[in-house]
Amino acid sequence: MKKELNMFREYLRQNHLKITPQRIKIAEFVLNDHRHLSAEDIYALLSRTKNISRASVYRTLELLSRSKLVDKTLHAEDKKAIYEHVVGHGHHDHLYCLKCQKVFEFYNDKLESLQDQIARTRDFKVSFHSLKIYGICSRCHKDRNNR
Repeated sequence: MKKELNMFREYLRQNHLKITPQRIKIAEFVLNDHRHLSAEDIYALLSRTKNISRASVYRTLELLSRSKLVDKTLHAEDKKAIYEHVVGHGHHDHLYCLKCQKVFEFYNDKLESLQDQIARTRDFKVSFHSLKIYGICSRCHKDRNNR
């Protein structure tokens, strides 16, 4: 996490932005956590113990996203942004439950190979990719059937 925090500080310096205690506390929290959280989730967790404003959380998350330390994804159903610390973590894709809004990570070698094959057949040079599958998780599906 120390490396990522230094990367964030450097990003702020290079963009002539202030390195405030609030930005650092928010960055520390997000870079120490690998959950998929909304800005409101992060604000709720941080505001209990630290003097941090909602606006600071939103602005800092945007900076972390622009610095490529955090991935920002809009949830399909309600367009709520979800943030995930990505630096230092292996590539993976996501399943998003439209009912409970939980995010499940997965990795599949066959799927990765198929994506590479498709790109090759179209003479397409891939820089990166992100796969997000939206549906209903098994728990929510079972709850729906038990009613």
